Amino acid sequence: ASQVETAKANYDRTKMLYEAANVSQSLLEQQFVTYNGAKAQMQNAKAALELSKRQVENGILRAPLEGDISNVLISNYQAVSAGYPIAKMETGGFMMEVGVPEILVTKVHVGDNASVVFDAYPDETIPSVVIEVGITITPASTYPVKVKLLKNDTNLREGMSGQAIFTFKEDQMRVTIPLSAILPTPDGRNFVWIYNPKNIDVTKRMIEVEKLVISGMQIKSGLKPGETIVYRGARSLRDGSKVLVIADKDDKKGEVALNEQKRELISKIEMIKSLEKEKNELLVASEEQMSLSLQLQKEDSERVLALADIESELLKMKEALKAVQTRESEKEKEMEMLYKWALKSSSASQAELSESDIFETSQLPQNSFKD
Repeated sequence: ASQVETAKANYDRTKMLYEAANVSQSLLEQQFVTYNGAKAQMQNAKAALELSKRQVENGILRAPLEGDISNVLISNYQAVSAGYPIAKMETGGFMMEVGVPEILVTKVHVGDNASVVFDAYPDETIPSVVIEVGITITPASTYPVKVKLLKNDTNLREGMSGQAIFTFKEDQMRVTIPLSAILPTPDGRNFVWIYNPKNIDVTKRMIEVEKLVISGMQIKSGLKPGETIVYRGARSLRDGSKVLVIADKDDKKGEVALNEQKRELISKIEMIKSLEKEKNELLVASEEQMSLSLQLQKEDSERVLALADIESELLKMKEALKAVQTRESEKEKEMEMLYKWALKSSSASQAELSESDIFETSQLPQNSFKD
């Protein structure tokens, strides 16, 4: 602030001197720029101060109850995200964390009364109060709600499981389901898929809707509290479709049912794999038989072609033999003609020949005139 005041005083003095024509205009403009720069720096400093105050305020964590910090889970200057635990606080009593479905979590508020029943002591109901309602959904599609037990019991131990009982108004007790769970029929009615834990499948149930509320659609008839419906992927289901329910990690009964479902599904998957294996083996055997049949057909075709080649060669040999026989016949005719000519020539000169020079033609070799 002092820098701004000094800069303003210098500007005002320079302005008076400029009006009296004792300083130049450039000096006046310089003092004006200096004054504006000082004001901008002051505004930036104020903004940085406000930001620092908010950061300091955001760095203060306030517990909903009185207690003692027993353990710090993070280090100095460590960056953490929303919902990350940073410390463990002992409040002098026990707390329980339960998973509340999204259709009911908006009806639970900090300070609401509740009751807790532990599995180890099913006949004892312990009064409690809601101290925290989570804002981040868990993998089980529920929101974490913490309740503090108002009665200290020496028999309780850390890690025990149980259930919390909340009391709602009559209007809050109406069955409300997500809009995504409601599907239309061709005739304009509505239905939902009801999960059957015994058969691990779903069944279509016709319902009558009443009115739309913030948390979903209130149901007038067709559903009862405690029934399990499908609200994700409902459009892809059919009557009797097998489904797998993911239970809350703290729900022991649900975990046992989930394990049983897994075992049944694994057994069915193994049976399907076995059937697929037998099918593949039959397909392989069929392909082998088909390949063998094709091979035999190919060998038969090759034999037929070889037989045709042999018959063609025999035909060629017959034609060649016939040609040779024809040439032999022609040569024999030529020999006969030459023989007759020789006889005629011999008769014409018989007087000149001596008796010793005459010989019978039958003594001639058969091949003497060949070639």
